[in-house]
Amino acid sequence: MSDTPHDTAAPLSARTQKSLNLTAKSVKRRMSKISSGTEPRALNKKKGKLAIAILNQIAAGQIKNPVAVAKAFADEQNEEGAEPATEETADKET
Repeated sequence: MSDTPHDTAAPLSARTQKSLNLTAKSVKRRMSKISSGTEPRALNKKKGKLAIAILNQIAAGQIKNPVAVAKAFADEQNEEGAEPATEETADKET
């Protein structure tokens, strides 16, 4: 065995002792929890940490379906960025 990151397992959760491998479902759930906050600076920090965790696990080969996980993160990020048109923005668009 070599000392490459591919040989290391995902960290275990302190509470349940289960692997913390990310899935598309867990990424969607975590992004919805993150986006429910109000402080923009804290939101960006939490999203950044989640993105880094996703990339680290993809690089280590720990995620079974990395395309689905990355797509779930991007979709949730895009949904949050799309604001509904208000009266002010609707007037500006016409």
